[in-house]
Amino acid sequence: MPPVLIYSVDFSNGNLVPSLDTNSWGAMQLGTSGAGDKPEKYSDSKGLTLSIYRAPGTPAGHDVNHSVYVLPGANVVPVATRLLLRVEFDRPWAQQNYVPLTPTNNQTLGSNTTQAGSPWAVGIGPKFGAVNDTPGDKRIPVTCQFNNVNSNGVRLNSPGHLQGDMSTPLDSPLDYSNYWPANPTNLFTLEQAYCGLKSSPPPGGNGYAVGSGALSIGNKKDQRVFSNAAFSGAGAQTYIDALGVTLVTQMGFGQIMVRLRSFAVSIWK
Repeated sequence: MPPVLIYSVDFSNGNLVPSLDTNSWGAMQLGTSGAGDKPEKYSDSKGLTLSIYRAPGTPAGHDVNHSVYVLPGANVVPVATRLLLRVEFDRPWAQQNYVPLTPTNNQTLGSNTTQAGSPWAVGIGPKFGAVNDTPGDKRIPVTCQFNNVNSNGVRLNSPGHLQGDMSTPLDSPLDYSNYWPANPTNLFTLEQAYCGLKSSPPPGGNGYAVGSGALSIGNKKDQRVFSNAAFSGAGAQTYIDALGVTLVTQMGFGQIMVRLRSFAVSIWK
């Protein structure tokens, strides 16, 4: 039986209010790692562009992020559930120096193979924690990683997975100008199928959740399965706090940005 769509947001013109909200979760909310990281946004008829900047000299351990989440509420979405999360986005961009975000400051004038921000990612998934991401939040993510430092391309990733392996790039070499102007051949779709059934610690469960991530860029596609123990510690809470999308770099320096087009949640009943 296919999953049933229960929540959907179209980010056109900066909208955060769902067009479908079967369980009355409410509008999505923006979160950031702090004003010092220069989180900025603008909207147009196609979506919501988010930007964030990690300055040279930022200490290790300080992740910079700009996110959008729906927070269903305490005890609303059990960890022991099955979900399908989906985000569409386009126009990824990176540059070494911070420039105030406007509709025109990041349009390509030619090849852009910069290492700025790398590695950085657009991530999707469930997490424990509030709307502002912190390094201590427990999460089970699937990401689209842009990396021009220790690899050269765009790849599907599942950070924190127990398997420990790394996928190969779906699109390589990395040149951001390939994604401008936006069109159906360079639209990104990132999905996570999450299953937290039996994820509690033994003997009651397996001690990990399982999932599958999928990434497409136009007609290029990749998929990987994984397991993740982030929600399975002794005494862990039994419900998911937030579902959504984050723009993040943990180590790279520079300004990164992306335009979000839509977000959806489906559930297997």
